[in-house]
Amino acid sequence: MCGIAGTVSFAGPPDPVEPMLERMIHRGPDDHGVYADTHARLGFRRLAIVDLSPAGHQPMTNEDRTLWLVFNGEIYNYRALTSELRDRGHQFHSRTDSEVILHAYEEWGVECPKRFNGMFAFALWDSRQEILFCARDRFGVKPFYYSEPGTGGGVVFASEIKALLGHPWAAQPAPNLPILRDFLVSGWLDHTAGTCFEGIHQLPAAHSLIVRRDGKQVCRYWDMPIEQDSGPTDAAGRERAAEEFAALLEDSVRLRLRADVPVGTCLSGGLDSSSIVCLANRLLFADSEDLAWHERGARQKTFSACYDDPRHDERAYINQVIAATGAEANFTFPGHEEAIEDLVPRVVWHQDEPFGSTSILAQWHVMQAAHRRGIKVLLDGQGADELLAGYHGYFGIGLADQVLAGRIPSCGRDLALYRRYHASPWGGLARGMAAGLLSRQAAPSPALRALAQRRRSGSPLLGANLAGLGPPDDTWVARPGTSLHATLYNHLNYTGLPALLHYEDRNSMAFSIEARTPFLDFRLAEFVSRLPNDLLLRHGQTKVLMRDGMKGILPDPVRRRQDKKGFSTPEDIWFRTSLSGWVEDILSSPSFKERGFVNPSFASTLLEAHRSGRVNQSTLLWRLVSVELWARAFLDGEPARA
Repeated sequence: MCGIAGTVSFAGPPDPVEPMLERMIHRGPDDHGVYADTHARLGFRRLAIVDLSPAGHQPMTNEDRTLWLVFNGEIYNYRALTSELRDRGHQFHSRTDSEVILHAYEEWGVECPKRFNGMFAFALWDSRQEILFCARDRFGVKPFYYSEPGTGGGVVFASEIKALLGHPWAAQPAPNLPILRDFLVSGWLDHTAGTCFEGIHQLPAAHSLIVRRDGKQVCRYWDMPIEQDSGPTDAAGRERAAEEFAALLEDSVRLRLRADVPVGTCLSGGLDSSSIVCLANRLLFADSEDLAWHERGARQKTFSACYDDPRHDERAYINQVIAATGAEANFTFPGHEEAIEDLVPRVVWHQDEPFGSTSILAQWHVMQAAHRRGIKVLLDGQGADELLAGYHGYFGIGLADQVLAGRIPSCGRDLALYRRYHASPWGGLARGMAAGLLSRQAAPSPALRALAQRRRSGSPLLGANLAGLGPPDDTWVARPGTSLHATLYNHLNYTGLPALLHYEDRNSMAFSIEARTPFLDFRLAEFVSRLPNDLLLRHGQTKVLMRDGMKGILPDPVRRRQDKKGFSTPEDIWFRTSLSGWVEDILSSPSFKERGFVNPSFASTLLEAHRSGRVNQSTLLWRLVSVELWARAFLDGEPARA
């Protein structure tokens, strides 16, 4: 896990990368390096995780010094690839996963990312062919930003936007108005290749970038399979699927425990993080060569955000996992006073772009606690909800699929069981069913399309500078199969997971911690994507596959729980009480009103409605606040660094 930066120019000498590296010290405090030749300059900041020796120094080169690599992330299957490449005649001079990329490129060229199981963003300069080859992992766990300043076919890239802003061409950053509109109206971030900064792009997940003298090319190298089994599934089929899921998840956790530094785990008390903790515990006490000597048999260290308010506190479930594993529990208690006075300015700086809720602050506290405990790698459950249908909003979509398949009795039964388990209002369920039914229609009526556009327009939310842009573009990508799988695909790739991975990467790297996500192993994702709906949602329950697969591994009270919280905060209460004045000061400030992003009168009405207790508007209020804080930090002046 590191920070990378570089410039390539075919019209003159490449610009320095040192100013960009200076802004990413937190990503790599252990070492740094720079390579330069006639057309390319590559920079690197190292967080040493695998092979802590100087052999892991980057930029890294091959034997004849024609290839130069800067790499952020981990190639989890590097041992298997090392063995395969050695059999093909390649010689290795380190125990790093970085060196695997160089030899894989020598062997397979630009097809090499298909061979990697990992999270990665790398740039490889092929000086012989004068080609810059870059790639990002399948789900975009690791970031990669770039821009094309000036002329001459060049490019500048970095792991973080703030690093690019250290390049001379970005001395006066400008807002990308359509992206800001999408965030304010829909809460979307990282749903396209655009960013909140005009002229700065991100390489999409599962894509490669090739830069040559005659131009650049962006290509997708992987996508989720579209084959899907039909349902429903009989008892034997459910058992086989649960066993295969459990085996794949355990192997994914095993690979992600590989490190030469201490490894910890996030623990919210939910199904996802609890499964990882329980599986990791089994592996830590197994006789495995995959673990460093200091990890084998070690007591696992977990990190959790907790609150005095029982509506947001999950210690009852966390303690069940701790009792079952004997792991070391580390609790942190995020508070609103610290959030405003100290934490928010630092998080805004590290996130680079606005963020969707104050739950990011809770995650920040967890990373901070792990850093203080000496942890450099944290396993986390990110991606499980989007992969396994963990959000309650998926129920309506699943019910719509049953209606479309003619399974009306089954739909009625699951609806009744859903109402037994959950006290959710009917409105959300009905909206989900409507979305599921409409998503399978090849051509919705003009009236329905017009209604959807009006709902997405944001009026009267948007201010003068955004209202004229019209509604956000429809990001939906049509997929064969059920509405549920199409929805999961879109949330995994566009309107859900990418923003969550963005937040986690910045929060973890702020404390020089590598966050690893076992549920985003592509083998596991491909397996789940082929399963019928009833292995994900059944009898009014989410994540049925995980509940079945973790039987005997997870404590039953955790495995059977039906509510969902995650690393949340009591922001709805804060915005009515202790933080109400702070929010009002921001929304009534001259800069907020003059920026033209948000209609000030609408913002005032929204705050009053929330204060009255008539409706919880904390999520939308936070988006308004977050955009203003981001603009003050990055558009109005140099932000304070954490």
